Amino acid sequence: MHREDVHDYDGNVFSFASLRYRCTGCGDCCRSWNIAVDESEAARFRTQMSAFVPADRLKLKRLEGKGGTLFSLATADRACPALLPDERCQVHAAYGEAEKPGSCQIFPYTFVSTPTGVRVGASFSCPAVEVEGTTLSEQSAEIVALFERVASSHSVSVGERVPFDREHTISFSDCESLVSAMLDCLRVPASAVEKILRAVATVALVQDGLIKGDTFSLELAIERRQELIGQVLSEPPSPDRLSRALFRTLLASTAPGYSSGGSFLRSMGALGSLLGKNSVALRGGSVPAKEIETVSRDLDEEVQSLIARWMSATLESFTFFGAAAFGLPFSSGVELLMLSLSVALYLARGYAALERRNRVTVEDLRRGLRQMDAGVMHREAMPDRLARTLEASDALALLREQLG
Repeated sequence: MHREDVHDYDGNVFSFASLRYRCTGCGDCCRSWNIAVDESEAARFRTQMSAFVPADRLKLKRLEGKGGTLFSLATADRACPALLPDERCQVHAAYGEAEKPGSCQIFPYTFVSTPTGVRVGASFSCPAVEVEGTTLSEQSAEIVALFERVASSHSVSVGERVPFDREHTISFSDCESLVSAMLDCLRVPASAVEKILRAVATVALVQDGLIKGDTFSLELAIERRQELIGQVLSEPPSPDRLSRALFRTLLASTAPGYSSGGSFLRSMGALGSLLGKNSVALRGGSVPAKEIETVSRDLDEEVQSLIARWMSATLESFTFFGAAAFGLPFSSGVELLMLSLSVALYLARGYAALERRNRVTVEDLRRGLRQMDAGVMHREAMPDRLARTLEASDALALLREQLG
């Protein structure tokens, strides 16, 4: 984390991801995915809206998830009943911003409380993130006020011991050091694939040491990572069937209007066999998978820079593992990070194909990241077996394929 992105408010330390954001009032966050609220918020919302919409529109969908009963203000195929034709919020217009449900007030910000302070990020599912506004650091006073008013009850936390994989835990200070080392890898002058390989190799070597019974050793991992990178690059990427099935299922979950209708993992076989033979659903249309394959995997510097910024922001905000990411341990969170980026890059190539272009632009990647983030990270729950499936998959090989 850069020093200028760390702020102390009355003894509480807030660290801000290196992102820009300003709300444009587009209304996109009020449709296309589940907007989860608890029972008390759902009851208050029904009361607030009873004077404006028919009662049948206030029958909110009950969500299947952990941590108590939740309801959704919007779903994959229905916008929030409070969304006005001019894209404003009826609750905001009638009662003020502070009366909106907490999840609506904090979007697209993310908050993760840690033993050393609060990590603040922003979801790329909002089309204004990294496009409009000033940096999060420059909005620190407003964001801290929002946290104190609402987000403290909606934030998730990381404890003094961090699950690294199913067998090992590490201290939070070691976790911070590892994330810092990964961020250093993403800042060096190099291609996107080289940056990511350095970061991932660091994690893999730390894990290798823990499996062998050694203590946590970041220094040894850094010393050995170049050798590991050489070994990885000596062979072309060749993802196995499980990895490809997981990729295709994750891709399917990003489709506008998608609903799994059951177990996320049970659907892998059926959806995985259909995708690749038919079309891939995008926002604004669909494109045959065979046309996506005609789009070059060579990425220009601007596109590669956005890849590094997205990954850095996700690492900085601590949203890739733990309670912020379906309870995943650190190593599985890194796997999901790579898998998600693979999907976003594939979607970016899909948007290029939709526009009849053979190269990906930075706007294609923004659209791909937006669709991926909305489809993956805004699911209300993931299955318990996700971590184990990620451990058995080869997300790095999938990502290397997409990076060319």
